[in-house]
Amino acid sequence: MIFNILKAIADYAALALALASIIGTWVIWFSSRQKATKDEIKAGVDGVKTELSYRISSVTETANDHANRLTALETSFRHMPKHEDMEKLHVRISEVRKDTAKMAESLASATATLQAIEKNVDLLNRHRISGGGDD
Repeated sequence: MIFNILKAIADYAALALALASIIGTWVIWFSSRQKATKDEIKAGVDGVKTELSYRISSVTETANDHANRLTALETSFRHMPKHEDMEKLHVRISEVRKDTAKMAESLASATATLQAIEKNVDLLNRHRISGGGDD
């Protein structure tokens, strides 16, 4: 009797094992469809590498451009006049301003003298024209 019970369990156990194997195979097949293959992973990694390489080269190019611009600015600042140079320029401009004022005074004096001479010459011409002074 125990032998018959064990035989019945063994018959059903084989069926249960076959059913479990079929269900397990189906679960593994279905879950593997959701996973990426090695080729898909490699393609994704290659795409990321390409994108990163492009972005790194873009950042490097921008950094080099900024470095060149900064070098140009530093060079320009090196050639700008210093505070002492600006003081010297201020002194020279003040001297030129004083010299210009003196020249303006001299020119005004010369203009007044020329106007006086012009007046005298005009008086002489009028006198000559009116017939006077025929010595």
